[in-house]
Amino acid sequence: MMGVATGCLFQPSVAIVSQYFERRRAFAMGIVQAGASLGGILTPIMVNKLIPKVGFGWGVRSVGFLVFGLLVIANLSVSTRLPSRRRGAATLHHVQGDTTDNDLVPSVSISNFPTIDWKTFFDGAFVATVLGCFFMQMGTSLPYGYITSFGQLEGHISPSLAFYLLPLTFAGGLFGSPIWAYLGDILGVLNVVMFSTFISSGLLATILACKTDGAAITVSILYGFFSAGYQAMGGPVFATLSNTVLEVGHRMGTGYFIAGVATLIASPIQGALLGTDYIWWKPIVFCVLSLVLGVVLMGVGRLLLIKRRGSERKLWKTSFVRL
Repeated sequence: MMGVATGCLFQPSVAIVSQYFERRRAFAMGIVQAGASLGGILTPIMVNKLIPKVGFGWGVRSVGFLVFGLLVIANLSVSTRLPSRRRGAATLHHVQGDTTDNDLVPSVSISNFPTIDWKTFFDGAFVATVLGCFFMQMGTSLPYGYITSFGQLEGHISPSLAFYLLPLTFAGGLFGSPIWAYLGDILGVLNVVMFSTFISSGLLATILACKTDGAAITVSILYGFFSAGYQAMGGPVFATLSNTVLEVGHRMGTGYFIAGVATLIASPIQGALLGTDYIWWKPIVFCVLSLVLGVVLMGVGRLLLIKRRGSERKLWKTSFVRL
């Protein structure tokens, strides 16, 4: 039920924010995603401090009360800009999607409220990019699930520091999310995701070299910062693939569903590769290869998206900053 509830909260909230922005859409969505990193910093520390004092039950309940209070504020604050098919008018993002003053097409009435063309929805660009996100999700999650265990079991990291490696990773993501999102609006969302994910794969490989506290802190923060390029840009990626703003929610829902399958199976696969002997290089190599494959597939999706938009002749001149 937690998984169902989280899915119902996360995807719509990010999609709603995308409705209010055109030129700085990725930046706005990146700021929203930074909230997840902030929660990743505060919640583990909060629970770790409360449980020894008040017990497991009230430690968890305290987090529940905090979440409840924040959700009350969120539900009272969030409102969609685009109406449903039963009321109001809509504002569409122009099909060609170049961020100019003519991109907004106003006054779409209920009678001609556009529908999704499912025949063209699953085109090559969307399929390749979603598969890329699938493998990126498969690879990027290893430190979030196992970095604390690595610090505790390897014996090179101070026991007092091992617990804080995960919050440090989220701290890197807190700063990385808005920065990468801002760059995404300037350099192109797909370009930024591919670059940051490729760097993340290299940082992931360096975990094996973390033999001191300083090295573990550095790698944790840097990995959190660079991996945020993908974590914060999932929504903008699907928005980039959309022909109209009305498609954003549909593409995000489909894309996050596929990525959710990767989330479901990633940790068990990593744990099986790790084994009872804790052979760390096996899951690390698996995740590095997954990230690299994800970058390649997203690159293919980017080229197909350029073709869809009719920009083949400008492929190496102007399209770099558009996608």
